[in-house]
Amino acid sequence: MTKAFRQAKCSEGDGQAIARLEAEIENVEADSAHRIYAVQLSGDLALERRKLYREDYFMQLVGRSLYSESLRPLMGSAFLQVSRLSVASLRDLPAQEERLVALLQARLAGSSMEQTRDWAADELCNMGSARAPEALRARLGKRMDRTQEAEYHLCEHKVELLRKYQNPSEAFLGALSEVGASTWEELGPRFAGELQRWAIDGLLELDSKLGEKELLAIAGDQSWRSSAREQAIRKLHDLGFQYEALIEAGVEPIVLVRQRIHPMRYYQDRGLPIDPCARMIPVTPEE
Repeated sequence: MTKAFRQAKCSEGDGQAIARLEAEIENVEADSAHRIYAVQLSGDLALERRKLYREDYFMQLVGRSLYSESLRPLMGSAFLQVSRLSVASLRDLPAQEERLVALLQARLAGSSMEQTRDWAADELCNMGSARAPEALRARLGKRMDRTQEAEYHLCEHKVELLRKYQNPSEAFLGALSEVGASTWEELGPRFAGELQRWAIDGLLELDSKLGEKELLAIAGDQSWRSSAREQAIRKLHDLGFQYEALIEAGVEPIVLVRQRIHPMRYYQDRGLPIDPCARMIPVTPEE
């Protein structure tokens, strides 16, 4: 399904991609996990292309899932997309913050709605809201296990970074400097990995070229821990960067082969389809 979606998105346009995803969502013969993934991809596309009117579609899907056994497993994911698009439609950050807090405090019925609460708590942390740590603590409860404590401290750290720097891009770059090889052991692998993911996603959203430049720098720098480089390579490949572009960035061939990323001729020689979103040359900001 991912390949079909990428084909539609890159070669045929948003309308075809939306139609393909809706067909997957309505396919009662597909397993629930497959259909839930289609709902998620459809929400991602709506946010990426600012098609905020798609909130109506997901709201209707939530309503239909109340009365349809085949659609019921999709309710949680559909409601999450409604929430994501609803918050995105508010351009004022304080208004977004209030909406997220309201979602956290709402008495949403059913375990399927837990993912919306989790998302709302995470978004408050990502935006650097001063209310985020308190809201997350209330969400996690007083007796947090080790994983929950790490999640709480990561949220605190995101808020601190966004307060410390004058603009978000500086905060994200500051986070990446912390995740560098010299401080990796101090931070701990999981904490460092999550901090890196947050910083890269933030940079890509603010300035896609700057985010890609930082990803390429991490991927090609052998002084970084292998897990950090692998995370950067996976993200670049998801963005369409192919073997040749990654080699040019300094990534060793063996590292790419281990992640099943092959040269273009590998696909051509075997008659395999080429990724329609393929990007052969690294994109860097103009000087």
